[in-house]
Amino acid sequence: MVGVSGEESLAAASRYAEAGPALPLPGSDSFVDEVAACTTRFGAVAVFPSNDDALLALQPALARFVDKSAMADHAEPAGLVVPDTSSFESAADLVAAGASVQYPVVVKPARKQPGLPAYVAETPDDVRIGEHIGPVIAQTFLTGLTDAICGVMSNGRIVAHIQQEYARTWPRACGTAAYARVVEPDPLRSDALQELLSGYNGIFQAQFVAGALIDLNLRVYGSMALALATGINLPALVCQHQTGQPAVSSTSAPGTRYRWVEGDLRGLWQGWRTGDTSLGRVLGELAPRPDTTHSVVSLRDPKPTLARFKYAASKRHGDQA
Repeated sequence: MVGVSGEESLAAASRYAEAGPALPLPGSDSFVDEVAACTTRFGAVAVFPSNDDALLALQPALARFVDKSAMADHAEPAGLVVPDTSSFESAADLVAAGASVQYPVVVKPARKQPGLPAYVAETPDDVRIGEHIGPVIAQTFLTGLTDAICGVMSNGRIVAHIQQEYARTWPRACGTAAYARVVEPDPLRSDALQELLSGYNGIFQAQFVAGALIDLNLRVYGSMALALATGINLPALVCQHQTGQPAVSSTSAPGTRYRWVEGDLRGLWQGWRTGDTSLGRVLGELAPRPDTTHSVVSLRDPKPTLARFKYAASKRHGDQA
């Protein structure tokens, strides 16, 4: 059952989802009560927020994990490395800091802001002052391998997890997984994450660059289909925890791949246009590969893809108007 606040949802378009209620926005006074009422009405075993606003409305105690300006305070004592981070009350304050900030930096809202992902600022002029709302952070721009550890915490331990290595991202300089594959998990970082999340129960995704923690999501995330394709059903494990059933520990075998078609096409196209990627390599990367799962593209469930095309077309029309 999918409840939607505001705009239409790709998940709600799926043939596997029942049309849920129209929910108020997470910041409204009635959001928590409405979700509780729906949970009772439909006999729901678990609730899965799809964004940080909904997550914090339902579980305010998780704010310490969602606030990126405080990430190092919690992650480093658990044994995780975090990039050098400076916090500012506004994007204008970041610009005003001038030479005290060592550019290039990755600029992020301290708490996720719809429509404004993290981005690289080469100079103060690149900071998008008008687009930010509230506090921001500036992190050292790291180069190196981007990967993520994803799984489920239950009763103080990681009961299932996968590690996915990003071959390509979108946006290219500072984005999310456009093409990834499962690799052998890093036991040291997995143990540190278990320490960090010891009081939490539910789905998590921890993203790293060059081994440093750059983001932590305690909700459903974009590439979750990859875990399912390896035989690890993260939402089902959460439901087992919620109903008191023992969650069987499991890890995934390396090799399974994931592709976010839209992001990968845009990234490869941009790489070719800028001369960073040859046409031959673009064509080679576009070739279908076995053991590849996708974000929302599915012949058995085409409506989310159609909904995405409809949204993109309407947005392009609005921009042109």
